[in-house]
Amino acid sequence: MSGQIPRACYASSIDGFRLDGAFGAIARGVCMGSAWRARYGGLIYALLTAVLVTLLYAFTGLFRYADGLAYDTMMRLTAGRHQVSNMLLVEAGFAHREDGDATWLEMVKTLENLGAARVVFTFVPEHVSADFYAYARKKGNIIFGRRMISSPSDPEAMELEPWPEKAGGDLPYGVVVMPVAEYGVYRWQRTHVRAEGALHPTLEAAAAALSSRFKHAEMPEIFLINYEMGAGQFPRMSLERVLKGGAIRELIAGRTILIGLSGTSEIPGVQTPVSLPGFLTPLLEVRGAAIYTLLSGRIVRQMGPVLLFACLLALMFVSLVLYHWLDIRRATLASAVVFGLYLAAVWYAFVSLLLWIPVVALVSGQVLYFILFFREKALAHEQTMREMLEDLASELKKRVVPASFYETREHWAQVANMIYQTLDLERLILLERVEGDHRVREVHALNCSLEDIGERRRDYEREPYKTAIAENGPIQLTRPYLRNRRENEQEYLVPLVFGGEVLGFWAFTVLPEHKVLIHNFPHVIRDFAHQISELLYHRQRWQAEHRQEEEPGLQGYLGVEGHDRILREVHKDLALLEFRLASLENVLNGMSVASIVYDLFGDVLQVNRRMEDLAKQLDIEPYELTALDFIHELTDIGAERCRQMFREVVLEHGRFSLPVHSEKSERVFMLSLQPLYHRESEQAVESGEAHPFALQGILCELIDVTEMRSHYGVKDRLIERFLFRMRNDLQGVLTGSALLTHSELDGDQRSRTEALMARKIDHVVDMFARTHEYISKDLETGTSEVYPVDPRQAVVQAAHALQSQARRHKVALQLNLPRFASLVLADHSGMLDWAVRTSMSILLEDAVENSTLVVDMEESDRWLTIRCKNQGFGLPEARLKDYLFGDMPVESRLYRNMREAILRIREWGGDVHARSQVGEGMQIELKLEVFFHD
Repeated sequence: MSGQIPRACYASSIDGFRLDGAFGAIARGVCMGSAWRARYGGLIYALLTAVLVTLLYAFTGLFRYADGLAYDTMMRLTAGRHQVSNMLLVEAGFAHREDGDATWLEMVKTLENLGAARVVFTFVPEHVSADFYAYARKKGNIIFGRRMISSPSDPEAMELEPWPEKAGGDLPYGVVVMPVAEYGVYRWQRTHVRAEGALHPTLEAAAAALSSRFKHAEMPEIFLINYEMGAGQFPRMSLERVLKGGAIRELIAGRTILIGLSGTSEIPGVQTPVSLPGFLTPLLEVRGAAIYTLLSGRIVRQMGPVLLFACLLALMFVSLVLYHWLDIRRATLASAVVFGLYLAAVWYAFVSLLLWIPVVALVSGQVLYFILFFREKALAHEQTMREMLEDLASELKKRVVPASFYETREHWAQVANMIYQTLDLERLILLERVEGDHRVREVHALNCSLEDIGERRRDYEREPYKTAIAENGPIQLTRPYLRNRRENEQEYLVPLVFGGEVLGFWAFTVLPEHKVLIHNFPHVIRDFAHQISELLYHRQRWQAEHRQEEEPGLQGYLGVEGHDRILREVHKDLALLEFRLASLENVLNGMSVASIVYDLFGDVLQVNRRMEDLAKQLDIEPYELTALDFIHELTDIGAERCRQMFREVVLEHGRFSLPVHSEKSERVFMLSLQPLYHRESEQAVESGEAHPFALQGILCELIDVTEMRSHYGVKDRLIERFLFRMRNDLQGVLTGSALLTHSELDGDQRSRTEALMARKIDHVVDMFARTHEYISKDLETGTSEVYPVDPRQAVVQAAHALQSQARRHKVALQLNLPRFASLVLADHSGMLDWAVRTSMSILLEDAVENSTLVVDMEESDRWLTIRCKNQGFGLPEARLKDYLFGDMPVESRLYRNMREAILRIREWGGDVHARSQVGEGMQIELKLEVFFHD
């Protein structure tokens, strides 16, 4: 069989194209003058790109391989969205091929009795009786797969394998052919093949022809197999199970039953778009997918050249508008956005319309147009830009670029000053390595002279330098290194090494009383040495690269930029400016506090990313609000009071902290207002900036106090429960005290009453001790430490979060919760809520429609049990426990989360139990330790 896709099937004819007109337009475009190129160049390039890519797509296979990979990726990403409900695969061992009526006739009758729509054999049973074939002929819905064999008379000719003699003539059949491969991936299948001078339906087409959806004449000659069910997701059953009566009507009725032999000598499997890495898809499953595609009518169609040309034109015109206003960097980002949009369109068309848009052709068109457009744009702007660069470079150097550590010759002095300002040292000397030698020379001294070094050899392969390098940290010198050392002065030598390269040494002295003030003194010195070494190393690299740029040699002439001093200077200055701006923006966006700065005219100066996100949650538009309106929207404070606070901030430089009121966010915030000062300068006036009242603006910060409030809420509930329990116990003590006043009590009753009172008092004391222990704890976010939490609240929150999921599954949630539940020991940061939600999600996925998921809560002695039970399909109990408690990897994210939840619950001192019964449903119990128990 040929593995090539007919060109007519890959891309249909391009009706409506006149090649002479297209090439004429191209020729005219090439000959255009500069004026036409400046005015209509973008439009001509758009048409040229669309025509060229369409022609390449229609008449060559240039995009076929890459487009096939994109198609396979899309198929894998969307696989599993549809379940196969109209087919069932029956696998039989190869040894069953020799079986007779006891196997095949019995199986066919069983399937027919169970309501199978049609039975499709991928082979012709040879050892059955005439009764089998008579039964098949009578039913009319049993199809056999006949293979192509070489003709005895002409080995080069192919013919169909003959029917067995007992068949008694023709029966419904289809030709068994291999799927069609495209670069080794089997994506296509035929509906007809030619043999013996006639067209014969393939097995897939013959099976689909029995359905009312298709007739042979209406089927495409070749079609894309739809693997939307995913790899290994086909319903299947073994032959032995069918023969033993394991098949039930619900699995068979109305389905097409495809019967194939496993372990045959033919190819055991092929590569398909949904094949898992390192695995092949069985041929039986591929044939099943092909039959499913035809039966369901979900045939993926490919876009033809005419429609592709229209899409390319639309894409080119959108790109033309964007590129006209954007520079190349922003245009790259815009192209990425456009690329994402049409990827979404490709995904939508593939999933919803079963239409495959050749995404590689679209990407190639956009990339080609990007190159052509910006080449033209670069030529137009190059001369103008070069005239501006020198002025810009000199201006930036005067106003933006300070002296750099990498450029200055006084870098050792900067290092010494950094050390002096940070560490309280007596004397300090820095030594650098002599390039190309194993010696060092002194380069800078502080509070002493370079001649104070008593060691004369300066060879770092000798002591004490050798020991310092081996320690890779500070060493205290016993022998004097510097002259005139005082008695209480301690000497240290520190190597400056980075990446195994010795860059120099740092010698210093320190007094013991100053040393003790530096916590973890050796570690601090080691960190300083490492940072200094890294600075020196990068400076050394920068200096080497800078020298190479100044004297590029032969290699410098191989690049595109060339030896342009102006470009290098501007690039360096702009890089520093961009680095500073990006650093400031990263600092602002990295702040956990949401911040927005308004000027006094009501305009927004700066908003960080946290504030943008919060503004969306709170449904406010900070860019459309003045500072006054912003305060009013968030706090619900009257306009007059807001104006008064605003006036105090502007005139008196006051500061305010206000609570935020919003029903659109579950978080709790405080709004902080404070002025930003600015000193007037001549440069600010020249640049057109005005700052009345010496204020640059008003800083508004939203401070999230949810965690703080939540922590206090947890402790409040603990105290509330303690007081409730203590009241009950004290009530019992008071009742016992009243009983003891009665003289009618005999001695035994009095003893029991006194014992009960003692237990109540001990219980109160114990509760008080435990409560005090937990109340005194500082709750930290992100820790796994247990704390008394409210299980009822966790269940309610979990059920609320799953309401939409339950509605999608058409499952009702029933919570049988007590009005009052004891606190349990669990994570205080919401892990119990997450564990309950995960348990309920598993049961929701298993539940049948129009059923009820019940959540009960029971308390006994020192344990509280949260029991979740559904009415669903269920799993074998052993498999469920393996999913939840086993060590084998599981693909389901829910079961992986549940395993994590089980580990956390057991860390809290609780446990999890699970039950399941096929056909009835599943039950998961979370057992938690009660904090207050009798």
